[in-house]
Amino acid sequence: MPFELDSWNISPELGGHIPFANSFFIVLLSYGMRRAGLIREGHIDGLHMVTFTLALPSLMLGLMWTANIDSRLLGIAPLSMAVQVCGMLIVSLMVRFLPQEFRGLCAMAATANSMAYVMPVVRTSNRF
Repeated sequence: MPFELDSWNISPELGGHIPFANSFFIVLLSYGMRRAGLIREGHIDGLHMVTFTLALPSLMLGLMWTANIDSRLLGIAPLSMAVQVCGMLIVSLMVRFLPQEFRGLCAMAATANSMAYVMPVVRTSNRF
């Protein structure tokens, strides 16, 4: 039997928050499992990869795919892309002044790319 939101008698506005509540519950559950010792230190790298490389992009894609976008908002898309490109250019210029070994990490951290790699390195580094 497939999941049907209509059978729960939930308003559509509240029903739109169910994916967020589900994800938040999973985060709380994983925190509890870590505190209880069910998830050990060796499991953390794999969980980072699954969370930031698979689950987060799929959640974002699912939210964007089902979003109702008004055609008047499409005029903002070029401006949004220009702001993103300017941000990446500023980061590129700023990391040029860093030592060679830190450029890639700082660029990924500043632009929020490759979070599965960046988060563990940043959290364990004394430099950050």
